[in-house]
Amino acid sequence: MIKDSSLMALENELSKTDIVFKNEGGISTLHFNSFSNPNDFKGKLERLYLNFSKELSQNLKELTTGDSRLHHLEMILRIFVSLQDKLGSNLTVLNSPQEITVKSEVDPTCIYTKITDVPDLISYFCFQKNTILESIRLIKTYRLKFRKNSNEYWKDILKDFYPHYCRLRDELSEIVLIEDKMQFLKDQRKRLDLVFQEQGINLFDSPLNLFFEFRIDALKDLYISSKLNPDSRPKPIEQPLKWIGDKVNFVELILSIDLLKVVEFVDGSPVSRKELFRRFEIFFDLLHINDLGSRIHKLKMRCECTSFLDKLKEACERFLNDK
Repeated sequence: MIKDSSLMALENELSKTDIVFKNEGGISTLHFNSFSNPNDFKGKLERLYLNFSKELSQNLKELTTGDSRLHHLEMILRIFVSLQDKLGSNLTVLNSPQEITVKSEVDPTCIYTKITDVPDLISYFCFQKNTILESIRLIKTYRLKFRKNSNEYWKDILKDFYPHYCRLRDELSEIVLIEDKMQFLKDQRKRLDLVFQEQGINLFDSPLNLFFEFRIDALKDLYISSKLNPDSRPKPIEQPLKWIGDKVNFVELILSIDLLKVVEFVDGSPVSRKELFRRFEIFFDLLHINDLGSRIHKLKMRCECTSFLDKLKEACERFLNDK
């Protein structure tokens, strides 16, 4: 059975423009549809819209044919289009006055408006306008769904889901523990369900849910396997090392390793000096040294060509001798 109580409640609130300036000690208090605070009015509109969207979704499930659903949507769409025409589609927030004169003695025969009255009044109208536009978008989304065949419709939905998929994939890769990955997916599925409900989609009953089910099931298998074989558990991410010494000392050290030829590729092929420096720069989180040749030449010109290596040798000998 079709219900329209939530639709009527939302339509009633969007169609009213009861504006009252109440006198409180000679200063006005703006009341819009009995509300004296724009945020309270916005909260009520959000609740009415949520109830309407749920009612609409339930009504569409009650209707058995595509034509009856489209007819129902067209009727509701005309209501909100009419509300939009009455309110005006070009409503914008204006800048409030920069200055206002405050009188020390209030004339009892006059009521003085506050500086916030005008922008507050416009805020009320903007909240109405935004709710009307959001309702129209919701209805048009439903209408598109029932006008298209199911394959075309789900292609559009998957396009909408793709940015969420990319975000989930990236954030999931940064989570280490398997159980945390599973909980993350469950939480995100609930959050996205609320997002897609605005399009009339129950995510848990849709093909989108397969993404979450496949991922969670795969993680469950991996989790069970890790319990049976503790060695297969992912190891904590290790912090990268950082070189905190002078670059000249770094050049001296890596140059010595290169000259001794104690490092080669796994297949036994030699490593060039340039490649060796590049690898150690990455390993020690150093910026690339563009002037390597010039720095090596300066080493040759120093009085103490191997001062850093000499310090390494002294430190090692001191440690070994102390032992």
